[in-house]
Amino acid sequence: MGASAVSLGWAVAALEQALRYSQQREQFGGPLTDKQGIQWKLAEMYRQIETTAATIYAAAASPDGSAVIPDRIQTSVAKLQSSQIVEEVVSEAVQLVGARAFQQGHDLEYLYRLARGRRIAAGTDEMMLNTVARALLRDGVPGMETR
Repeated sequence: MGASAVSLGWAVAALEQALRYSQQREQFGGPLTDKQGIQWKLAEMYRQIETTAATIYAAAASPDGSAVIPDRIQTSVAKLQSSQIVEEVVSEAVQLVGARAFQQGHDLEYLYRLARGRRIAAGTDEMMLNTVARALLRDGVPGMETR
């Protein structure tokens, strides 16, 4: 759960930098945020962050309040989701800011390296998928018995 929360924080930091830059950067007679394409990029980054946050919160919460340790399948899904989304959001932020963001020492360059490493450290994407698949094969789809 900690890895997922950290990834979410990195994604928020990248979105904040992209938003700030695009509000300040003048291009074609106005700030980048005047352009619908830029607005859509920012909105999509925010959507990805919000859906990932919901996944993390759901994994951390016990449906009946009794669990002390989060469910393994939900934590694996949260880690997989957060590690993929942080890389996507940071990559979009780098794209929006441009070459400057890719230079060594820039905050986004550093976040990009961290984000990419998150998909390897603490369990690769494939390991998280293996964990989810084993649980599905063993127990079925969680929550289906109540539907």
